[in-house]
Amino acid sequence: MTKLDFHRRNPRFPGNLQVTKEELQDIGENDINNYFQMSVEMFDYMDNILELQTSIFGSLDMSRSNSMTSCGQCRLAPLIPCIQDSSQLYDYCVKILFKLHA
Repeated sequence: MTKLDFHRRNPRFPGNLQVTKEELQDIGENDINNYFQMSVEMFDYMDNILELQTSIFGSLDMSRSNSMTSCGQCRLAPLIPCIQDSSQLYDYCVKILFKLHA
């Protein structure tokens, strides 16, 4: 739901979150307020990814389901897109923070 909300509020970001440096500048429109708002939304998105990760790892019971069982693998499967999204979000947050600092 968080991903859908993020893309609803930021329709210029593609689903895979991959934009070039120039596209990121176009999205931010070189306005510090837009960059600040984007960074807040990205940090909220990353917080929700971390909450999901905590819930998933909390649901694993080492005596019955772990990463080596099919049940454990099914529980861990949602983490793959979360890792991909969080990597992109972290990269953009760093770039935006440099712009905000400048």
